[in-house]
Amino acid sequence: PMDLDSQAVTAERALSELQQAVQVTSKDARGKSMSVAERQKQIASFERLAQRVKNALESYKLELRALSREQQAEHQHRIRTIEEALRQARTQIDWKRLDAENAAGTGAAASGAASSSSGQEADSGPVTLEQAVATADKIQNESQSSVARSLGMVLQAEQVGITTLGMMHGQDEQLARIG
Repeated sequence: PMDLDSQAVTAERALSELQQAVQVTSKDARGKSMSVAERQKQIASFERLAQRVKNALESYKLELRALSREQQAEHQHRIRTIEEALRQARTQIDWKRLDAENAAGTGAAASGAASSSSGQEADSGPVTLEQAVATADKIQNESQSSVARSLGMVLQAEQVGITTLGMMHGQDEQLARIG
């Protein structure tokens, strides 16, 4: 359990670092808006932190497999909490990436048009309904693809199990004829 607890603490600590990093605004220490390159560098940093959380969580789950079902159940809530917080952080990263892409591409045209009303709003302005729908569609499509891949793997594992049972049955019959 000691190693298991250290795995849990490592995952939670990495998650905490990610959450703190993602809360950082698109402004530098002087209060100026970050350049597109700086934002992209920041997002890459967020991605590395998210991957660290994921790896720590996978290590935690791996250690958990050695425990009995009852002991595993005690840790499931902790795992689900970390997973949910990681999903939320990834969503925030996706929004920041979308904002950075808008600032780099189409956002440049919008900032020229919006500069008369509010220059700050063009840099980190709200996401439009179309952008939110596009992001939601993308995430939903990725989730559906993931479910389809998982289902394929389950079917493949089932087929391997059926084949293995058939081979075992044949060997059993062969042993019965010999013995």
